[in-house]
Amino acid sequence: MIKEQIEQLRQRRENITEEFRGKEIEFNTEIERIDRAIAKFEAGVGILHGEPSSVVQEKPAKSVAQAIGIILNDAGEPLHVKRIMERLRFLGYQTAESTVSGTLQTYAKKNKKFKKTAPATYSVLEKKSKGAG
Repeated sequence: MIKEQIEQLRQRRENITEEFRGKEIEFNTEIERIDRAIAKFEAGVGILHGEPSSVVQEKPAKSVAQAIGIILNDAGEPLHVKRIMERLRFLGYQTAESTVSGTLQTYAKKNKKFKKTAPATYSVLEKKSKGAG
């Protein structure tokens, strides 16, 4: 009798565990969907708040590097490559994340335009004022 109860409890535990795993997958999928929606709105928030017209226009720059510069200037803070990609896509640029990462890394290594502030996170390189030593 006790062995049967133990087996029933083990089976119940296994069922609950499986049910939880299914719910966890659903939960994570929904969180990812919400995160993508937030990112899409963040990319377009400038339009709603009268951000500089460079952000509002579709494809405001001739090159991806110029567009990244505009995005980072308008953000006013360092952005992760994924956030930069979302904003580029919002503006109509169709480029691979590896291209954007490579562009940022190349400029950052040469201390031109961009600086790396954290893993895969960049900001606009502050221009040194003349006469500053």
